[in-house]
Amino acid sequence: MKKVLLLDESASRLLYDPLNLKIVRILLQSEMSTSELSRKIQAPVVRVWRRLGKLKEAGIIEVRKVVKVGNLEKKIWGASALRYVPSDLFAINLSDPRLKAAYELFLELQKKLAEQQNSLQINNVRNKSPLDLFIFTDLLAFVNVMEMSDTAYILKRIKFHLQQFMKEIDFVKEAVQ
Repeated sequence: MKKVLLLDESASRLLYDPLNLKIVRILLQSEMSTSELSRKIQAPVVRVWRRLGKLKEAGIIEVRKVVKVGNLEKKIWGASALRYVPSDLFAINLSDPRLKAAYELFLELQKKLAEQQNSLQINNVRNKSPLDLFIFTDLLAFVNVMEMSDTAYILKRIKFHLQQFMKEIDFVKEAVQ
């Protein structure tokens, strides 16, 4: 399972749907078959099955295992990542060059954070939920990035650009200083 999955526009749209989002949230907590999911969310099996197909095609969920039940195969589904990030969140075209410079530096830190999150591996853990382990690695990655020698410099540059932008907007001064 990936820690962070960057979603394209069509995959992002799938998660704007409340039923799809509910399915993914459930599959983040535990693996389930189509019929188990159907019972849990109180929706018809066919409706859930169709949703699972679309979510699988988008890479949001995956088949974790296939269990033989008589002559039938029962698919057990799970989330393919612990966090989903719509890629369009990063494709922002800002008009102010100072704010744009600050945002680009912020994205640089976000990239380092994602690299840290995906590099941390945990093996042989029992009795811990995947979500707990993800939050642990997320926090550890955050601490690691904040302790990097160049992070303080990047933060100072971001603050400089924000202060330049702030000179035109009085109501923000209190929050950023």
